[in-house]
Amino acid sequence: MTLPALQSIRNIVLNINCSWTTHDVCENLIKKWTKTDEISFAEYLVRHHSVKPHADLGLTARDSVRENASVFVSHAWRYRFVELVNCLECFYSENLSDEEKRSPVAFWVDLCVNSQWKVTTLPFEWWSSTFLNAVGAIGHTCLVLSPWDAPIPLTRAWCLWEILSTKSKNAKLTLQFSRDQVEAFEATLTNDFDHIMNAFCQIDVQKSEAQCPSDKQKIFDAVQHHDGGFRGVNLLVNNAIREWLLASARTALSRLQMKPPVNSALKEQKDDHIRAVIYLKCNVARLLNELGHYDGAEELLRSAHSDSAGVFPETHTTVYCILSTLSTVYTQQGKYQEAEELSTRAMRGLALDPEQREHYLSTTNNLAASLDKQGKRS
Repeated sequence: MTLPALQSIRNIVLNINCSWTTHDVCENLIKKWTKTDEISFAEYLVRHHSVKPHADLGLTARDSVRENASVFVSHAWRYRFVELVNCLECFYSENLSDEEKRSPVAFWVDLCVNSQWKVTTLPFEWWSSTFLNAVGAIGHTCLVLSPWDAPIPLTRAWCLWEILSTKSKNAKLTLQFSRDQVEAFEATLTNDFDHIMNAFCQIDVQKSEAQCPSDKQKIFDAVQHHDGGFRGVNLLVNNAIREWLLASARTALSRLQMKPPVNSALKEQKDDHIRAVIYLKCNVARLLNELGHYDGAEELLRSAHSDSAGVFPETHTTVYCILSTLSTVYTQQGKYQEAEELSTRAMRGLALDPEQREHYLSTTNNLAASLDKQGKRS
């Protein structure tokens, strides 16, 4: 389906009830339009509106339908439909190149592409091969998330299988918010990174749900036959989310660095801006470290430590946290002596702050690891 077609449906919904979910749109509009033929809405438009525009949409099939999809849309039917289309508008403007926009862009949205009248019972082989290959062939999956801090799709078996299908076929994955949620997401990315990690990177396919129990069982059967079973799929999906988080964090960091304080002449505002940059650099470095990009993590942490000299005293908790994270990176790089020195220094400072107990313990563990690697076991 083209974006103008989805926007037209959205505009109809706005005039009726802006709170309708995708399920509501299916029951009250799509099924009403396709009742006679009991086919998908895309097929209905091709069959009946190749020349004459659809009465409600004001569009023909040529305006609305494309033979091949360029973006597979993964979403939860419990979302407000208006929010779904708003997210796709953001995706179109922010994630497609000018060259891609010059080609006909079509979104594979199950609401319109699948018949909502026929529940097809598909065999295991379809789930483990045909569906997986089809998502990969489209080449780009847009996973719509709303609200950003409680993303429903990451708890749904269908959506997790779609992420797996995307990544196992080396297709591109984009997680998409609406514009009004991006600012809140990026602020939390800077100031409460653990909240972000808990919301996005604790995915367990075995705990996911599906509206139809038989769908859930078929997806689980397919997962069990995938490389590594549930454990392997969890690793692949969580890493895919981390890679997207890393790209988003880098974008947020670049945007923050280019955005000056409201009044750069005021030292307090200037220092607040530098602190925000430091925090975000450290959080990007944590993601780089988790994904095995140790050199990039080291570079960012060194930069954050250098920046900190102007806004934090040398004995500030933030400085010790930077040194602790850098020591972890050094251990991963095999720089055990450097890791030992920084861990020891960070531990002494973190031990004085009761609120940093968890960070203190992780630093202790890293010190033990660096000592062990050096054969210093006594």
